[in-house]
Amino acid sequence: MSFMFKDYPLFAYDVKRSGKQTYITDLSYRFKVDRLLKDRAVVMYDYQVQDGERADHIAHKYYDDASLDWLIYMTNDVIDPQFDWPLSMANLELFIKEKYGSASAAKATVHHYEHILQAQSIVHSDDQAFSVGVKERTIRVDKETFDALPTDSRREVDSYTFEVQQNEEKSRIKIIDEKFVSGILTSYRNAVIQLGH
Repeated sequence: MSFMFKDYPLFAYDVKRSGKQTYITDLSYRFKVDRLLKDRAVVMYDYQVQDGERADHIAHKYYDDASLDWLIYMTNDVIDPQFDWPLSMANLELFIKEKYGSASAAKATVHHYEHILQAQSIVHSDDQAFSVGVKERTIRVDKETFDALPTDSRREVDSYTFEVQQNEEKSRIKIIDEKFVSGILTSYRNAVIQLGH
């Protein structure tokens, strides 16, 4: 059992309705790191998960402890690593094929329509010393609204593109600075123990 659950309280439950009680970890005691550290200034870094990279790889790379993968998950509100963690491109292709029948079918299916409120742009300085980016802003609209918009301020998003974008969103995560990990682990243990009493 991972460190994340080892101090959690147990409760008896008749899983098979056979009259025999089984002790199960009470996962309702799961925390969000931001609640645990609400009064602390914790330094976090942006991190881009690479294709096929797992949370235990990142925990090993940053904390020298692969078992701290749960801290990566909690920091990023990952409840179910199978669905909330980014898929590798190979697994994403398989997922799309299973969900839509094929990649070409997903590309031929409209997922939603968008009204482009602010186009993305990058302004460079004359000497190229810096550039300022303006992030694109869009809202979803229905087909009728979409059809009435000027062609340069609307976009049709196919299901393939939508799934790729969702996966890319999941790959942008936060990593807690390693200097704070020891204090987090102590606070986490104390909070779980208090909840169990």
